[in-house]
Amino acid sequence: MISSGTSCNITHDIVVGGQVAFRTGEIVIVEDISPDPQRPEYKYVVASKLLQRKFRLSENDLRQTVEAYAPVSPPLAPYAAVPRQSGHGRSVAVAILVLAVIVGICIAVSAASNKEANKQSVEEVQTEPAESENNTTTAPTLAPETTPVPASPTPAASGDTCFACHGSGITPCSICNGTGITPCSICNQTGITTCSMCNGTGTYEGSTCIICDGAGKYTCPICNGEKEYTCPICNGKLEYTCPICNGTGKTSY
Repeated sequence: MISSGTSCNITHDIVVGGQVAFRTGEIVIVEDISPDPQRPEYKYVVASKLLQRKFRLSENDLRQTVEAYAPVSPPLAPYAAVPRQSGHGRSVAVAILVLAVIVGICIAVSAASNKEANKQSVEEVQTEPAESENNTTTAPTLAPETTPVPASPTPAASGDTCFACHGSGITPCSICNGTGITPCSICNQTGITTCSMCNGTGTYEGSTCIICDGAGKYTCPICNGEKEYTCPICNGKLEYTCPICNGTGKTSY
């Protein structure tokens, strides 16, 4: 149950008046509960750090976190915000999660291999010869079925070649598939998005919408009308430093 003072995460990018007011995953504080007269489901008053204004959001826009804090910002006039779903935000999160799972599996397999190798090695035991009373030396005796086995070689200090980047230290970007650009999912690659204030009608509360000047739409604020934007993961460089070896090309255990 979300109440005043609750700490929440924004579930998707929210665009208001052609400007991004909230980013996916951003942590916000519910400062008040005041339903909008026309759209009562928008009742959670939250301050936008990007626009320095307060807006009313719905339960679909927020996901409650563990901690809650008392409101600290002074009261401002709230505005109702109409959310815009962001498929890109979800796709990036899924890709990062898949990469983390792959890394975890690789580390687990490597640890299991080392454990099995250690089981097969036999620790070399050194025994000091004992001298008898007549100053004769007695050699240590091995059991008939015991055969000394050499210990497994220790990996070199420099480490083995990284299995993820094959020693190159870099990994092709899996988000943009090495293109350096990402199709804009906010405007569905049209460069134009429907006005979130008037919902594309051109009017708001009986007057011409001041955001879109009555057009009902405007240039997409995410891609600036270009229908695509620079990949946020590799920053348009097509590749990034290998997360397994931190760019060294080597791994050590």
